[in-house]
Amino acid sequence: MASSEAPDRRGDDDTGLVAAARAVRRQWIALVATFVVLAVGGGAYVALLPVQYQATAVVSFVPSAGDSSGRDLVALLAQRYPEIVASTDSVKQAATASGLSESEVQAGLSAAIQPGSLNMLLTVKAPTPEQADAAVDSLYKTTLKANEGDTNIKAVAVSAPSASSTPAGVPKKILYAAVVLLAAMVAVVVALIVDQFRSEGRG
Repeated sequence: MASSEAPDRRGDDDTGLVAAARAVRRQWIALVATFVVLAVGGGAYVALLPVQYQATAVVSFVPSAGDSSGRDLVALLAQRYPEIVASTDSVKQAATASGLSESEVQAGLSAAIQPGSLNMLLTVKAPTPEQADAAVDSLYKTTLKANEGDTNIKAVAVSAPSASSTPAGVPKKILYAAVVLLAAMVAVVVALIVDQFRSEGRG
């Protein structure tokens, strides 16, 4: 009875890996040069990335006392508050309170009604926790003040302004590690390509 076992290709795989390792070893100069250029360049880019701190506040909207407005109507009426927060006057006040420029406040500002809720999340990113906290506090107060004359919905503070003591976004240590890993992978590929070209040239 004929054997139906598949051929063992582990020897071929081992041979391929050994050949690749030898190729990389032969082209160690290209390997090291590529790694150094990419690692230094990538590391410098990460080092120059600005550090940003984030402060947040949450305001919820409910029908005013004695108002029978349904949830959908409240959600519709609440949509004007993110526009108030992002208005020129609001941004200017936040800039004055935080010591940031108006463009910096606008660049770091996010205000939106969260999907499936009646909560508005206010977020500001700034170079320091204090600046982020001062800016979001100003916008938070602007929201509550604007709501004073609203007879249809009432703004309720859910989470007072607070700033994080750690930078927002991906930690730089992780970015540095990613740069090193990517540089190593690209360096190996470049070494293999260089070895291939040189082998063909010798052939």
